[in-house]
Amino acid sequence: MKFIALDVEERHEKGKSISKALRRENKIPGVIYGKNAEPKPIAVNTTLLEKVVKDTSTMEVFLELSTGKETFQVMLKELQADIVNEKYIHADFLILEKDKAIDFRVPVEIVGEESCVGIENGGMLQTLRRELDVRCTVENMPGSIKVDVSKLDVGESIHIEDIDLGENVEIFTDVNFTVATMVATASGTDDDSEESDAGEEAPAADSEE
Repeated sequence: MKFIALDVEERHEKGKSISKALRRENKIPGVIYGKNAEPKPIAVNTTLLEKVVKDTSTMEVFLELSTGKETFQVMLKELQADIVNEKYIHADFLILEKDKAIDFRVPVEIVGEESCVGIENGGMLQTLRRELDVRCTVENMPGSIKVDVSKLDVGESIHIEDIDLGENVEIFTDVNFTVATMVATASGTDDDSEESDAGEEAPAADSEE
C-alpha cells in the first residue's frame, strides 16, 4: 500500500470566520480522527490536496499526513465541496489501524475479454458493477478485483459468489448480485433469423422442380 506524503498544519481555532480566512489563503479546514485518537483539527493546502485526489489511480486516497510534530497514516474519508462552485470546503481523514478491517471501495477489472467465448459467439459483454465495497485490512486491500470472463457464453452471468476474493477480503452483502453478464446482440439475432428463413425457403424451391 502506497501512502502519499502531504504536509498539513495544526488548527487551534474553529468557526466560520476561521474557515473563510483559511480559504482566502488557499487552504481548507480538516480533521484527523480515529477510534483511539482525539480528533485533531488541521488546515490543508487546497491545491496540493486537489492534485493528490486527481493523480490517485485507486478508488480510495491514502495519505501520510505530517504536522511537523506527528505523522498519521490515513484514508481520505470525506471531502466536502461547495454545491455552487464545487470548490473543496472541508476534509475528514480517518486514521488507519494496520490490523483492523475497514470498508474500502475497489474497482472491478475485467480480464479474459479478448478470448471470451460469448463475444466469439456474437454476444456483448455488460459490466454491471464497476466497483465493489469490500472489508479488509489496509495491508490486504487489493488494487482491483479481477473478474475473468473468458468462459462466459451468451445468456450467462458472473455473480459475486462466483468470484474468488481471497480469504482476507470480504464482501458484506446478503445478495448474490450480478457483476457481469453476456447478452445477445441484435445483429446476432438477425443472423439467426436469416439462416432460419433461408432454411424454410429451400424445401419450396425443391418442390417446384
